[in-house]
Amino acid sequence: TTYLHRGSGAVVELGHGSGGGFSFRQDVGSNISWVWHNGRVEAQEELACPKVETLLREHESGGKAGKPKGLLYNRYKSVFWVGEANGDGSVVWRNVNNPIKLELVKGGFRF
Repeated sequence: TTYLHRGSGAVVELGHGSGGGFSFRQDVGSNISWVWHNGRVEAQEELACPKVETLLREHESGGKAGKPKGLLYNRYKSVFWVGEANGDGSVVWRNVNNPIKLELVKGGFRF
C-alpha cells in the first residue's frame, strides 16, 4: 500500500511482510529508507513496488486524496495494519503486531 504526499513529494509504502515496517522517500529522487518495527532506519535499494510510485507521480495533479481502507492484510491473510482518518485530514496507520505508528499529515508524515 503506497501513499504519495502531493505537497511534499514524499512517498510511503506500508510493508505487508512479517516485520511490520515501512519504506519512505522524502521527495523525488531522494534515497529510500526502511523503518523497522523498532524504529531503526536503514537504507533500502528500492521500493517493493516501484511502478506504483511512478503511476502515482504521473497522476499527481489529478485523482482523489487517499482514504484508508481501515484494515490491511499481510501475506498470511491476517490483519496487519489498521488505518483511520482523523477529522483534521490526517491518516494514522498502526501496525497490530508491532509498536509502530505512521501518521500521514498535511506537511508529510511522522512516525
